[in-house]
Amino acid sequence: MKTQALHSFKRTTLAAIPALLLYIGALPMPASAASYTTHFPSAEPLISEGGHWITAATPGVNWYATLCGGDGVRHISSVSTTPGYASGPTGPERFGDSLALLTGTWNPDQMAEETVRELRPSSAPEVEIRLRTSPRDATGYEIIWSAFGKHRSSAYGKTEPPYVAIATWNGPSSAQPHYTLLRVFHGPDYGVATGDVVKATIVGNIITGYKNGKQQFQITDNTFFTGNPGFGFNAGPSGTYGITSFTALDMVSDTQVHATSYATHFPNAEPLISEGGRWITAGSPGVNWHETMCGEKGDQHISSVSTTPGYAFGPTGPERFGDSLALLTGTWNSDQMAEETVRELRPSSAPEVEIRLRTSPHDATGYEIMWSAFGKTGTPSSYVAIATWNGPSSPPPHYTLLKTLRGPGYGVATGDVVKATIVGNTITGYKNGDQQFQITDNTFSTGNPGFGFDEGPSGTYGITSFTAADMVPRIPVITSTQSANRTVGTTITPYQITARTIPRAMAPPDCQPGLR
Repeated sequence: MKTQALHSFKRTTLAAIPALLLYIGALPMPASAASYTTHFPSAEPLISEGGHWITAATPGVNWYATLCGGDGVRHISSVSTTPGYASGPTGPERFGDSLALLTGTWNPDQMAEETVRELRPSSAPEVEIRLRTSPRDATGYEIIWSAFGKHRSSAYGKTEPPYVAIATWNGPSSAQPHYTLLRVFHGPDYGVATGDVVKATIVGNIITGYKNGKQQFQITDNTFFTGNPGFGFNAGPSGTYGITSFTALDMVSDTQVHATSYATHFPNAEPLISEGGRWITAGSPGVNWHETMCGEKGDQHISSVSTTPGYAFGPTGPERFGDSLALLTGTWNSDQMAEETVRELRPSSAPEVEIRLRTSPHDATGYEIMWSAFGKTGTPSSYVAIATWNGPSSPPPHYTLLKTLRGPGYGVATGDVVKATIVGNTITGYKNGDQQFQITDNTFSTGNPGFGFDEGPSGTYGITSFTAADMVPRIPVITSTQSANRTVGTTITPYQITARTIPRAMAPPDCQPGLR
């Protein structure tokens, strides 16, 4: 009887396997994180950067019926670029708001940030970040900072305090002015000027805005659930101001894990980089990296990172120093991205710009990604390399080279932007947006991002900007529809299935009866 029962169990189980495999195959795979960074390297009358952007008049884009501007009577206009600068149209006549959107598929939780540049702003200058914005009709969220400087704002002949505002663009079928102001904040801290970095995030239904790393607002709204990030400028002759960099990424999470990000252009002169406690470096109070040796032979102590306005570098002097290192403080999720912009003065010895990922604030162990900094064309010996720092208890030289790639394309010089990401056990490196390598390694699972420079008199080269963010992976989900509520975010794990529901009124419009 036991044997008969066992055979019956096997037949039942085997018969169920094909259906189970079909079910599992129908589940969406984990969403991948998208990210994009640019310093606008080219001159383009219609921003494209190889198809990464669309704007008004891009072939195939039809935003003509979506009206904008203060009165909602103007057509959307285009974004143009010159090397290092993006702006709206110039000229004496007024234009509708400029808009540029990133192409591709983006998860709904998004972050975007940009660096402001003013030339001679007039009228009502605004720098704008777009989140969850439709490439089809430009509907979505707009976050707006007035760009007349930190102390005043002048619009249409009126003088008012600077402001930040959050609005929805409602589309062609909406009532004039075709947008809704969700919230406006006035005060001197809300104005922006050259060098300011503004950032906005949307996670679930929470929209948060930042200026120079400091949170300025947080609101909730349920109007839009999908779309792409981008940027724009206010109606009017807006070419007299613009932005010099833009970064966007999606933060893919169905958990309550908080996504962390930080960006800086090194606004202060500091012998030991700190920026209000955001950084630690060798010599920072409470930091003891003395026992962690570095350098090519593993016989040098870690040295510090210093800053002057707009520039971060290692120590200067005729003598040799160990590698410089600066790490961001706080708690970071394990999937991370960091990027930096290179500046060369008169590099000598063995100059390297380095990105650190999953690096321990306790003993500086972690991943290092390094580019040789002797110029763009460099020599056949120019390189990018990936290494682990192994810590005080490891044998000399206390690091392991995981991979080295050599060739002229790996050298970097002033203006180059290098980036590295780690997602799971996959480390990927980029130069000016082009992928240069991808490897896998399982040595480190936690730590913080940061940057550094090679051993030696490294103050003759450095970086002018740094951005880091952690990328939180999405849990696989399936969705279904119920009669009273829409079940969303059904979480599938090897051990359990759980679900949460939201009222029908909060479901995306295509799931609500009677709405198109």
